Amino acid sequence: MTSTSQLSEEEINFTRFFLLNFKVSPDIARRFFDGVFPPAHLPQTINNRINDIIKLKKSKIINTVQFEILRSVPGTVWPPYLPPMPVGTKSTSSKDFDLTLVICLLRNLGGLATPINGWDKLPHPNDTVPGADLATLKWYRNDLAHATVTCMVSNEFTDKWTQVEKALTS
Repeated sequence: MTSTSQLSEEEINFTRFFLLNFKVSPDIARRFFDGVFPPAHLPQTINNRINDIIKLKKSKIINTVQFEILRSVPGTVWPPYLPPMPVGTKSTSSKDFDLTLVICLLRNLGGLATPINGWDKLPHPNDTVPGADLATLKWYRNDLAHATVTCMVSNEFTDKWTQVEKALTS
């Protein structure tokens, strides 16, 4: 195992940015999600939007794992044509939602204004709607998830960190 003292400054920058996006961002996005969809009312919200959620699954906007996490939220009632949940399935809550699912549900069920550049592009720095902040988090999460280079020069790190930090603190 490599110690951090053996990493270059560029590798440390990448690691710090990665942790910001995969550890900090999901927690803060979940807090925002819980404000829009309070945990006490999450089952009712899901039940009221089950047809929309099933459409998201059929159109492969949410994957099977994400769908099963939603189905495991206690108090949700799913159509009888879906297979029953296996015995012993763990109950879930928004704490089990990954960043992608949180943003997908906010985007599709939360009534948020679409960022000026849309949901799938890095928002303009002057776009201050909550959707733009979420789109920023989504953009950088996806960028890192598909990264082939695991280093980041200091200027790039500072610019990207500042954008994500702004989105997280808004």
